[in-house]
Amino acid sequence: MSTPLIVDSSPIICLAKSGYIELLTGSRFEIVVPSLVAEEISNGGSEDAASIWICSEPDVSFVSCEELQSEALSVQLGRGETCAISIALRRQSENPIVMFDDYQARKAARALNLRCIGTLRFLLDCKEQKLIDKIEPILKALVNSGLYISDSLRDEVLSLAGE
Repeated sequence: MSTPLIVDSSPIICLAKSGYIELLTGSRFEIVVPSLVAEEISNGGSEDAASIWICSEPDVSFVSCEELQSEALSVQLGRGETCAISIALRRQSENPIVMFDDYQARKAARALNLRCIGTLRFLLDCKEQKLIDKIEPILKALVNSGLYISDSLRDEVLSLAGE
């Protein structure tokens, strides 16, 4: 059984805009998208890459957030992030990972003892799995699509990737 990777909107949007969304479904994870996140992304329109992916990807589990866990409600986050944390708490026995690019969301998830990664750690994992040869062109594409990556973080990721 694959580890659930519960993905928030920002990683999906950035990977889709940069042309690397297929890395999600090609990874070793069971991709789980909270229904609130899917709704938010699908409002992007018929030309939006993330919206197209959300509406057409068959290998993604969409999970509803009808009952939010009280622990998830105790933090000040957006609805999609709160929903993702709530799903992770409900599925704790499966040792899930939540994927956020928002620092406060990652901090909140870690405070609840949840495993958490961002898009850049996900890319390092993809390289370890040999799904990609180089991270540098993907980082450039992510920056071109609107993701802010500081020079020091970029250098750190490239160093960890051996590039």
